[in-house]
Parts: sequence; structure tokens; C-alpha cells
Amino acid sequence: MRKVVIGALVGVLALVGATIALATGTQQTVTYKFGTKKPGRATTFSAVLSSTDPTNSAHNNAPDPARKVVLAFPKGTIVDSKAAPQCSASASTLSSNPSACKSSTIIGTGSASANTTFASVGDIQATVTAYNATGKRLLFYIKPAPGAPAQPFTITANISGSKSSGFKLTTNPPPNCLPPGTPPSCSNGEAPLQTFKLNTMKRKSGKHVLFTTPKTCPKSKNWKLTATITFKTDGTKTYSATSPCTK
Repeated sequence: MRKVVIGALVGVLALVGATIALATGTQQTVTYKFGTKKPGRATTFSAVLSSTDPTNSAHNNAPDPARKVVLAFPKGTIVDSKAAPQCSASASTLSSNPSACKSSTIIGTGSASANTTFASVGDIQATVTAYNATGKRLLFYIKPAPGAPAQPFTITANISGSKSSGFKLTTNPPPNCLPPGTPPSCSNGEAPLQTFKLNTMKRKSGKHVLFTTPKTCPKSKNWKLTATITFKTDGTKTYSATSPCTK
């Protein structure tokens, strides 16, 4: 079976989640949380992205696949990739050789699952290891559980923006075709993302800190994060979510 592509990043989005029904019947939920409520502090970052289509019972409730995910952090958040050693490997190299990135470049771990679209097979469970990489990238190495009908693969998340304009993480997950289909048509359908969970670590090197919360807490006492997701069928949808903060 072709490797299962989990389209997300980190997907990654809000302590107060949002669930929106899309045209296909897909329900997308996003949640996120900073590890501290205090402004201007080094922090961890936790995120969950999950989806299902309860109207798609003929295909194990498989959701509409994501084609692009853009995660916009609250303005003032600092994302500094110089806070940890960086892996120079490409996504394809890491997929074929999990030792291509040193353990010192790990900045987070998590889990994921993909929907095979067959009730008899069910979901494929996997672990997620996040690596800090050169070129302002994060690499998410997805390793299916032992015995699962899938191969390890890697998703690249590109870091862009600045403290003043706001930092973003962008991924472009390709179609994950069920065999013997091939992209882009995937004649036999896809095995789309069902869940993606990520928990980052606190990483620091000198004055560089991987994640730092904004220096101020708004009147709402919540930091707002926005995710823009482009789906295969349902087009582009925007989700807003929050993580609590204190003055």
C-alpha cells in the first residue's frame, strides 16, 4: 500500500476548538494551546487537527483530503528555528532513512491516523516526530504502527513571516492514492488524514527560543490563532481558535 500522507500541521490549532460542516459533510475540528498563559515567555505548543465525514458511511466516514494548510500564529508570537540544531535532510531522504536527522534536532512528538476508506481495514495509527530543519523548515516524520499497511513518510512545514507581521507554518500535502492509483487522479481514491496531534518541546540556544508567547495579552484574554485549509472538494475554509492568556 502506498504510504499514508497525513495532510496537516500541524494543523495545529486552538484550546477553544471550532467544528465546521463542509459541503461534502466533512467536519473539521482544530485546537491548540500554548504551554503558558503568561506573555513574553518561552513556551511549548500543542495542536490537534481532526476530521471526519459522518455522511460518508460507504467509505468509513473518510473526510475530504486537505491540499494546503496555513497556520497563522497570534501576532507577537516568536518562532525561532535557531533555537535548536538543524537537520539538512530533505523530506524524501528522511522518509527513506529515519537516521538522516540527529536526535538533537527533534523539537516535538505526537501521533496521527489516516482513514483507509475501508471499514474492514479501519484507520492506520502512526507516531509523529518533528525535526528542526535548515531553510526555515520543520519536518514531520510519520511512522505507521508495526504491521500497518503503510510506509513511513515525511511532511515539510515551511516557516515564514516575522514577529511584527506574524509567523506562519505552511504545508502542501500531496494526494495519498490508494493502490494502484497514482497522483493526481488517484483512480481508486485516497487515504486522507483523520487526526494529527503535535506537542513541541521547549528548545533554547543562547538568546534563541523556539516558541515565545506574544508580549501582551488582549482584552479578550485569549491569543487568537487562524488556520486556512484548502480541501480537495470543499475549497478553502478558515478556522479561528484561541489559547488563554493573563495580563
